[in-house]
Amino acid sequence: MLTSLAFLVAGSTLALTPTDDIWIYAHASDQTDPYLRFWGSEGASLPDPNFDFSGAWSCLKFDLSKAPSKELKSAKLTIWLIPGSTITQDVADKYPIEVRMGSTQFTEKTFDLGQTAKVTPPASELAIFGLSKVKLYDNNDKATKIEIDLMAGKSTFAKYFKDSTAAKDKQLGLALTSAIDPAEVGQSGIYKIYSRNADNEFKPKLDLTFAD
Repeated sequence: MLTSLAFLVAGSTLALTPTDDIWIYAHASDQTDPYLRFWGSEGASLPDPNFDFSGAWSCLKFDLSKAPSKELKSAKLTIWLIPGSTITQDVADKYPIEVRMGSTQFTEKTFDLGQTAKVTPPASELAIFGLSKVKLYDNNDKATKIEIDLMAGKSTFAKYFKDSTAAKDKQLGLALTSAIDPAEVGQSGIYKIYSRNADNEFKPKLDLTFAD
């Protein structure tokens, strides 16, 4: 079972796929579907869900029980934008994808919107571990690979990772957000990526590298 969630390479690299992932939106349906989605509203990447639920975000949860007791040197999240996106390069440049500190207080199969408060990520910029301006492929019939460095600049991900491995449940949560706004760029102007339930090789992946 665990082999599908994590594997070690050369004793210093750990690759993880989420144990659970969800998207939070007023009209979100089956959380076990093959896609995650996120977008913002009126310039905010985290609009108030108690106001009008005009935005959405996604949450990923990872099992760190196999992480070695070594210093974390690098962390990268890889996600894949589905083919056929109508987002233009100008829009992608203006509205990057944000990877934030996320909650682990959810289970994919039993999540409902009544639990939204538990999975709302912090709005602070300090809770953003990484940003990525999506570079769209010329061939829009292909999935677009997006790699996001979680330890660049002033990121506090290393401390967050250390605290997560020290926690009793050894779980780590990430949230995906963006200020991209369908009201501004068109109804299909959202980020839609493959989830862990996708029946292909494009599932989200967290790559961790440790000191020897």
